[in-house]
Amino acid sequence: LRFKFSENEYFTDEVLTKRYEIPNLLLEDEPILKDVVGCDVHWKPGRSLTYREVKKKQRAKGGRRAGQIRTVTKRERTDSFFHFFSPPKLPGMEEMDEEQADRIEHAFDVDYDVAQAFRGHIIPKAVLWFTGEAMDEGMEAMLDEDGMPLEGLEGGE
Repeated sequence: LRFKFSENEYFTDEVLTKRYEIPNLLLEDEPILKDVVGCDVHWKPGRSLTYREVKKKQRAKGGRRAGQIRTVTKRERTDSFFHFFSPPKLPGMEEMDEEQADRIEHAFDVDYDVAQAFRGHIIPKAVLWFTGEAMDEGMEAMLDEDGMPLEGLEGGE
């Protein structure tokens, strides 16, 4: 997948890519994901949309600085589309137990499903998504002719 961007205030990249290696994709077997390669987003200073800096005040509890207050800056991960370009990391098989392997397999499955959604639903209708028409179509599909939610789509129960 290749995403092309115009010059913008957030990052310097013109193209962001993500590649999936599936050697048996065209065979009848279930596809097996061999590798996923993303790319680094080169953020302009202070413009990252994937992390935010949070300043917190801390009071020293012990030692010669006990009672003094200092400001600590931490990076916190934010929800962002741009995390898509940093695929899950696959540790060595000898380093993980079955539970870890299941979690990693699930992370790769979700990642691949997102890529398939881009490829199959978003990219072919990119202009409709950009203009908002695709969202309107999706909303219309969930409403009956009177504009009421279809049976089974009501929330809160």
